[in-house]
Amino acid sequence: MATPGATDTPSPTPTQNPGGVSIINNHSWYVDSINYLHIVGEVYNGTDDDLRFVKVTANFYTNSGQLIDTEFTYVILTTLPAFDKSCFDLLIPQPAGWGYYTFEPVGYWDDADPPHALEISNTSTSYQSTFGWYKILGEVTNEEPYRLEFVYPVGTVYDQQGIVLGCTSTYVSSKHLDPGQKSSFEMLFSGRDYLNVATYRVQAEGNPSINSR
Repeated sequence: MATPGATDTPSPTPTQNPGGVSIINNHSWYVDSINYLHIVGEVYNGTDDDLRFVKVTANFYTNSGQLIDTEFTYVILTTLPAFDKSCFDLLIPQPAGWGYYTFEPVGYWDDADPPHALEISNTSTSYQSTFGWYKILGEVTNEEPYRLEFVYPVGTVYDQQGIVLGCTSTYVSSKHLDPGQKSSFEMLFSGRDYLNVATYRVQAEGNPSINSR
């Protein structure tokens, strides 16, 4: 359970690698400039299966326990590999009078194709103090012997305690990558002040060309 407090980011103690398929206890929340509430966090896949369409559902309550809203989203990576984690950003118009939220059990399909070999390299970061934005630059290389289309990196940023502060994605500049091809990306985190980012992680995913299936 998470509740609003004096600041916009609760600070639970991160629980790494919980059993089964679980939401890690390193999620946080913030409200953006257009009054949307974001819950950002990660799901860990502690099973032997590669999963797809990993679904996160949050329920919102008043402080007295009255359910006032519910919303769902999916982990940004379509395929969540076995014994790996990836992030989500659940957003909803901020419910009036909400006091806390809880999560439903994670939903998923366990018939995903294995993840594709995409190498992340040459990354760098910067913080833009005027708006509080955070940027990650880098490159992605297709290490598969076939073309991957709509290649998109997914970024997660954390504070010093390992709490998730942001989760977003973008496409590589070339969008599609032939075998061995490399392309750059620029990933921007906005909506809150990212001054407290201490570490980050980048993953990538793409779709095999129909001619390679």
